[in-house]
Amino acid sequence: DTKAKQNIVVSINKDQQFFIGQKAVDRSMLDSFIRREVDMLRPLVDTPSVVINADTISYYGEVFRVMQSAKRAGAKVVANVK
Repeated sequence: DTKAKQNIVVSINKDQQFFIGQKAVDRSMLDSFIRREVDMLRPLVDTPSVVINADTISYYGEVFRVMQSAKRAGAKVVANVK
């Protein structure tokens, strides 16, 4: 059910690298990229969703940062730690 509703996927790997979809994103630009993606989907979806896929050894603070950024952009957030 989550996969059917996901619109934007943000991944954090074990090396603390960020990806939106398959594209690597610099940490300093992450907020801007999330906002841009949410804004692009807003005309198509009432409330875009950001799904966070985080490696188990990724820093919790980084996951929380992505969650806050998505919320500020007006998206729903789902986190998945694996």
